[in-house]
This record gives sequence, structure tokens and C-alpha cells, in this order.
Amino acid sequence: MGPELSQRLWNFVEAQHGYLDALPPTAALVHSDFKGINILVHEGEVSAVLDWEFAFAGSPLTDIANMLRYEHRMPEAFVSQFLRGYQVQGGILPPDWHRCIKLLDLISLCEFAHAPEVNEVVVRDVIELMERTLAQYQEK
Repeated sequence: MGPELSQRLWNFVEAQHGYLDALPPTAALVHSDFKGINILVHEGEVSAVLDWEFAFAGSPLTDIANMLRYEHRMPEAFVSQFLRGYQVQGGILPPDWHRCIKLLDLISLCEFAHAPEVNEVVVRDVIELMERTLAQYQEK
């Protein structure tokens, strides 16, 4: 990532951590790799969620962050219906939920960027996502 981006991320997270501190302290089973390729659907119903190797107890917003990591490439209807489904099933989106999911996702992205066997394509993608979040929220 380089020292300049690392410092910008550090400064950003330090300035924004209050949003994460304000999240409810409830923990749930978090998949932590929640995305379309890990969800099996049969006849319009979810039949299985695969690939639980990164699961942990934490904020359910982590899975929302993962699913919406590429929301800028997704149809708006997908995003709104995904969030609607989450809320219909009892999920609660806190105030500033979008900023919270982007902060949670930055944590995951930092882990990707520093994985022992990370490839150049992944690093470029991670940096682009980090820069997008910084641009979206740094001045707000």
C-alpha cells in the first residue's frame, strides 16, 4: 500500500472510529466472506451459505459491508432489496450505517492487502476500494 496511503488510512480511521464505537455491542455469527458466490439459491430461496472459514462473532454489519463492497458496480435495485431483506428479517441499520460498513470493510481490506500470499491484482483492487472510501467520506 505504501507509507502515504497507510498514513491516510490511519488518520481517517482515527478520525472516524467514533462511528464504530457507537455500534450496538451485540455480537452475532458473522460469515465474513458474505457474497454472491458463497450463496446457493434453489427455486428462488437461499438453500445454503458456503465457505465459513473466516467466520467470527461480531457485528452483522460486517457481512453487509462484504456484500456491498462493490455496490458502486451493482444495480441500485439489488442494494435496496438486499437491505430491505435484512431489515424485514429483523436486522437493524444504525444511523450512519453506510459509513459504518465502509469503516468495517476498510479493516477487511487492510487484512487482504497484508496477507502473506497476496497477488498484485488483489492489491490494486483493494487500493482502489480504499481510495474510493477515503474520497467518499474523508471530508464529511
